[in-house]
Amino acid sequence: MFDKELADKFLKKLNKTSLEDLEKRMNEAPDCGMGPIIDDYVESLRENEPMRQLIFLDDERNIEDVTWIKYPKFHSAITVRNFHEFKYVIPYVKDWNNTYFSFDHDLQDFNEDGSENTGYDCLKWLCDYIMDNDIKNLNVIVHTKNPVGGNNIKFYHKNFMDFINRK
Repeated sequence: MFDKELADKFLKKLNKTSLEDLEKRMNEAPDCGMGPIIDDYVESLRENEPMRQLIFLDDERNIEDVTWIKYPKFHSAITVRNFHEFKYVIPYVKDWNNTYFSFDHDLQDFNEDGSENTGYDCLKWLCDYIMDNDIKNLNVIVHTKNPVGGNNIKFYHKNFMDFINRK
């Protein structure tokens, strides 16, 4: 089970750690539910290749349930189920060129006022984050079965990237 506090602590250590120290600390990772992610990270460091990761936003499905999309090979994948979890993982993204975001639209995630947070809302928030942090790349995959919501996500992403590339 994912432990937010332990994961947060471990990711902070990870950002300041050499490969040798990281291998020593790997025993800490399973306690916070991040063992496979850390294993892949260490392996990518050994191979001297960029760590390609996927952040998969879906309230119900797992990555392997999405058979209508052929995903490229990822070193790690993080599944987030709602807007809150999505916002939580974003500050830990370090390599925006090798991070991909896969969006579902309908998340069954409601605010106190009854309004729904959708994958489209997550993308809009992410684009604001990118602008605020002077990031130049955003790789998006849309896996939703909602055709209207999917098109909204695709067009917002396309328009955002056109804007970023004009700056």
